[in-house]
Amino acid sequence: MDQEFYNESRLPPFYGSTITLMVAATIAVALRLVARSMSAAKLWWDDWILVLALFFDYGLSICYWLQATHAGLGRHTTVVGGPVEPDKVVLYYKIFLPLQLFYFTSSFAIKTSLILLYYRLFAIHRWFRFELLGAWIIVILYYLVDFLVAVFECNPVAYFWDKSIEGGTCIDQTQFFRWNGVANLLIDFMILTLTMPLIWGLKLKLRQKVSLSAVFLLGLFACVASIVRVITFNQVEFDDITFTIVDASIWSTIEQSVGIICACLLTYQPLFRRLFAKVRGYSDKFDSENAPSRAISMQPWRSKSAANVSGDPGSAGFSRLNEKHCLENGVTTRVTAERVVGSEAPAGILRNQAIEQHHELIDRPEEAGWRSDRAWRVPGKDGGDYLIKQSATTLDRFHVAHDHPSPSLAADGVHVPIPSGETETLAARDAILHATRELRNLVLGPLGILMNIGSNEVLCLQAIYRYKIAQSFGFDEQPSFETVSEACGLNVQDLQRIVRYSMTDNIFIEPKPGHIAHTAVSRLLASSPPVNDFVGNVCEIRFPASTRAVDALEKYGKSQDANQCGFSLANNTALGVYDELARDHPRAQRWNGAMRALAMDLDFQFILDSKVWTCCTAPTIVDVGGGCGDVSIGLASHLPSAQFIVEDASLEALQQGGTVISATPFSERMTFQYYNFLSTPQPVHNADIYYFRNIFHNWPDKNCITILRNQIPALEEGSRLVIDDFTLHEAGTLAPMQERKRRWMDINMLIFFGSRERTIREWEKLLQEADGRFRLQGVREGKGPNMILDVMWVTTTGEGGGLPGEGDGLPGSEVGPEVDGTSSINQSCRSIEGIQTI
Repeated sequence: MDQEFYNESRLPPFYGSTITLMVAATIAVALRLVARSMSAAKLWWDDWILVLALFFDYGLSICYWLQATHAGLGRHTTVVGGPVEPDKVVLYYKIFLPLQLFYFTSSFAIKTSLILLYYRLFAIHRWFRFELLGAWIIVILYYLVDFLVAVFECNPVAYFWDKSIEGGTCIDQTQFFRWNGVANLLIDFMILTLTMPLIWGLKLKLRQKVSLSAVFLLGLFACVASIVRVITFNQVEFDDITFTIVDASIWSTIEQSVGIICACLLTYQPLFRRLFAKVRGYSDKFDSENAPSRAISMQPWRSKSAANVSGDPGSAGFSRLNEKHCLENGVTTRVTAERVVGSEAPAGILRNQAIEQHHELIDRPEEAGWRSDRAWRVPGKDGGDYLIKQSATTLDRFHVAHDHPSPSLAADGVHVPIPSGETETLAARDAILHATRELRNLVLGPLGILMNIGSNEVLCLQAIYRYKIAQSFGFDEQPSFETVSEACGLNVQDLQRIVRYSMTDNIFIEPKPGHIAHTAVSRLLASSPPVNDFVGNVCEIRFPASTRAVDALEKYGKSQDANQCGFSLANNTALGVYDELARDHPRAQRWNGAMRALAMDLDFQFILDSKVWTCCTAPTIVDVGGGCGDVSIGLASHLPSAQFIVEDASLEALQQGGTVISATPFSERMTFQYYNFLSTPQPVHNADIYYFRNIFHNWPDKNCITILRNQIPALEEGSRLVIDDFTLHEAGTLAPMQERKRRWMDINMLIFFGSRERTIREWEKLLQEADGRFRLQGVREGKGPNMILDVMWVTTTGEGGGLPGEGDGLPGSEVGPEVDGTSSINQSCRSIEGIQTI
């Protein structure tokens, strides 16, 4: 019995568990890095700190292995009749000191990584950022206390391993490990439950909330390990510490490794998506109709015919976005074209030439008689052409690669905008929009096109806005029409006809007869004040003004006055838009809100990439006509040394801007002041940059010249005017959807201001008419309708500033979508003397 006790060893389970867990943690971190690279996102602090945690975990395991190989871990000490000599026990304690530091530092890194992950996911909530900061402060304090206690738990420090030192003392180590473990468990539980209020506050079904909560609570496995670790420490006997501490050592390793693994599991979605996508792709080779799909719901409802055609009462009616589409009931649905126009389709449908053309256009455009040089055909990387299927595949791959949720118009649906740098994806998106629009028109035919142009959509939006229908019930409610009628004040019959017409545009849904619920569109209208103001602006200002725009053309002809337009006639005023709105506070407030909605989609990277901001290290930037200062606030977050002066003639906008800026860290670098650029010389002299965003397109040429000349008294040699404005290309040189966007704004200018959008040639001419010393130095073109014009005030004789000749190219002269400014502008402006890409 004594010999058996002497030879007893616990090393096999120790080595097996620690090595297995270390390998698993290493694989988990490697897969996390792979998953993050698949999402095309840069590794962030949470990723790198977890990598550090893994290395500290390595350090912890190495210390344990050194104790096992050199200090008798797993064997009995001589005190109780074992083989472990006192000198090995001393070595055991010497190794145990750095071991504790590795343990505490690894635990601290894991907790910090989780907090940073939550910050990356949920930082949009300001209150949650404060919660995370508070949690991190607790983690830091906990770590510092543990670290200091571990180092100085004995006095002197050497007494920790050498009990022969006279006068040495130590704290009660059993109590320290016990209460340290309890505190660690409570902090872990606190961190894991931080996200629960956010998740349960989402407008999701109970099953979805439970599933999402389960994902974020995976770390409870580490909490279980912490509980077991605390229990095992209570079983340690210090006379035989090398043998009795093995269980605690194993569970300490398990706790750290499982914590790392659980922190990694939250990031694996891109990896799983890619894996399933490959499985789908393999299956598609043999049976594309029956392959599982990434469902991208184009509608929050399924038509009965779609379900019938698919033969599946569930979700099979919605096939992949990159599958062939067909037109059904006047809308593009998710039913594959083969199922509608294939061999099993009714003969009547097969004889419908429009449907047949639609089917051919998707996959065999040349056989269908479509010209290969159609403007909406977008060149791809391999020189081929994108059609609907290829473009949709490109779009779908982008969303999968970036781990975006499936696009949906359901109430809880998410729409993720495409960044301006994604040239190929944006081109594919535009190709889909134009192709499906053209296909719709082909199916409608000439008469159908004309008969489907109407104002009913705006009329219904106006009723929804004015009666606040979207705001009259909750996001997760399904009230009856009678209930909504009582809440909004519109009688039931008219409410039903307006809402049911709007449902054909995915605004609201009727989940069951006689009841109404939100879609993503109506929810946005109800939840976003700027978007609500934008819709109100469209319905209450633009729509009435548009009905009088032609009357203004007949009455005033080619007017150069901003108060001789459709808006002036519709409002029976001799004033322009801004002067008229200044007399009406609610309408002015709504106008400013609408402008803020337009700024929500602003591409700051396009603005920042311009070289104009590098003119000096700490520029003073005057945002002329800057409204509420939304653009300046965005610029201030990227230009930490710049000073901003926001000028506007609207006191309402200035007051709103002052309120907004007070809640930002830029308040000391930004001021607001009144300035009317039509009637007053620029009051701020010798600023580095005078920034005009979407100002000049609001005014006829005569007023634009006045605005420019009013800046001259403040300018000195080399002063810059940065004009960030809508700019037209020559007709027919852009992809149709890009062309339509610019022409849409051009018509808006006609309605509101009697003004227009301008080409680069017209901008150059306008500058010269204002004063020959305004020199256009460079032009930057982005993916949107705006260009940035770098205009310098030059009083000395030099090159540049001349008018372009007849044969000079213009931006967008190449057929196809917008391309990067450095290629487009170099091609189109290279023959305009003095103009370069900025």
